[in-house]
Amino acid sequence: MADIENVSISGQIEIREERAQIEARIEERALQEKRERNRREERIFSKACEVDFRQMTLEKPEMMIFIEADLRRCRFLDSDLRQCQLSGIEWPSFRGRRGVYDEKKIDKKENPSWERVEQLYRELKQNYEDRRDYERASDFHYGEKEMRRQNPSTPWNSYILLTLYWLVSGYGERFLRPLIWAGVLLIMSTLAYLHWGLIPAAKIATGLPGEFVLKGDTMQVAWSDWPKALDFSFRTMAFLKPTDFVPREFAKVVYTIQSLLGPLFFGLLALAVRQRLKR
Repeated sequence: MADIENVSISGQIEIREERAQIEARIEERALQEKRERNRREERIFSKACEVDFRQMTLEKPEMMIFIEADLRRCRFLDSDLRQCQLSGIEWPSFRGRRGVYDEKKIDKKENPSWERVEQLYRELKQNYEDRRDYERASDFHYGEKEMRRQNPSTPWNSYILLTLYWLVSGYGERFLRPLIWAGVLLIMSTLAYLHWGLIPAAKIATGLPGEFVLKGDTMQVAWSDWPKALDFSFRTMAFLKPTDFVPREFAKVVYTIQSLLGPLFFGLLALAVRQRLKR
């Protein structure tokens, strides 16, 4: 009887201890969340309507230090921030990227300052790159290019190139975009090869009539033709020079376009991945 009672008491003690540990962890987590909220609320400038640091000139710019500061409503236009110290900064958010409050203040009806905001982004990008903070440098690089693209005084040819650069890879900062474009190009080119046809290279060498992967007049596709066309399409994009088939009719144009765009998309993908790994 004594042994049973001892086991029962031991089990209750273990249960109570485990419950106490769980409650302690919950309380500790709640306390950490409360401290984090208080820390954010206590950030300098967090309760300010707007703070103006524009056209600020310092003899020693590196002596300007912002630590755990809320700069979501601070203006820095025409102030050199390349050497100031920035740590634990909360910046305004623009569709998932960090930005500066001056971008929100651009008013087309007044005096647009696209070039000056672009310069501010460039200086902040250099600041974070010098400190090896590539994640934030990436956001400010994106903002720099975005200001140049949206600037009405940007030449039309530069605007077109910047727009294409933005659409295809997010200025070299978004790796999913070139991957998606490469996938679309691969599928569309495969369908084009199936429609207009691929001539086996052996038939051309022997002078025999060509047999196509797909005859455009019948529009009948065999399941065995899809892997052939897909393989030809992928090797064309990857610059592997497929030699088993030769495109016919308009498929030749598709082949040329794919040969140019494929390596471009892969290059932009590699650039974006490299930027991401630097973080």
